[in-house]
Amino acid sequence: MVFRKFGWLMVALAPAVMAGCGSKTEPSKSNFANAIEDHLEKDGRFCVGKSFKFPVHLENKGTFGGPDNERMQILEKAGLVKCRDAGMGSICELTADSEPFQKSVASPLGGEDSTTFCYGKMALDEVKKWEAPGQGKEVTAAKVIYSVKVDDVPDWAKEKHFVMAFPEAKRTANTDVLDKEVAILKLTSEGWEVVEIPNMSFGGMDFGAMLRQ
Repeated sequence: MVFRKFGWLMVALAPAVMAGCGSKTEPSKSNFANAIEDHLEKDGRFCVGKSFKFPVHLENKGTFGGPDNERMQILEKAGLVKCRDAGMGSICELTADSEPFQKSVASPLGGEDSTTFCYGKMALDEVKKWEAPGQGKEVTAAKVIYSVKVDDVPDWAKEKHFVMAFPEAKRTANTDVLDKEVAILKLTSEGWEVVEIPNMSFGGMDFGAMLRQ
């Protein structure tokens, strides 16, 4: 009789146990991979860490505002901007050819948005490891280390002077695999989703600060 009772109990629990196996809310390699793949499919480009408010007004060489002069020259050589003389300086504007590479960057102070440049296409290679998910006041988050394959990097993003002006581009200039990328994921009712990939976005997120919220 005891065996029969436990037998019925095991049968009753089986569906619940099976439902728990492979749950999309588990911190697993496959769940993290799916979340990162979804994110890269939507916006798997690599962005430089500098943005500009166009049109950009440049002073003549030797006056204030000099650092952007060289950047604009390099962007013009890449075909992303077009500069013209304007009195004591020049004005640089976005070109039609730059449109596929433009990304709007919101101002942290609520002012006018600026524009950065993104390129290439990244696809998940492998999830390497992850830190045990942390529980904050309002969020459960995980930090995931993974590798990606890089494709469709334009020639101008590999050019020496471009890499010097935008050091972030060095990472994609001479390789087709990035081995130690970082993604921050949060747990939702629908499973894990990427909050941010710091190396691919403008700015970065403090993982510890996120959990302290």
